[in-house]
Amino acid sequence: MIKNGRSSTVMLDLSTIGLRLPVDLNKLNGKEWKILIFPVETAID
Repeated sequence: MIKNGRSSTVMLDLSTIGLRLPVDLNKLNGKEWKILIFPVETAID
């Protein structure tokens, strides 16, 4: 999981599709995080 010691909000830099997505980890439960991060990992692969 992406962690940021200064804030619970991280920026996912999806350079492969030219998208920067703000993510508030406090608002994501386990399922929502998995749905969000798996397509990112697939796009990077």
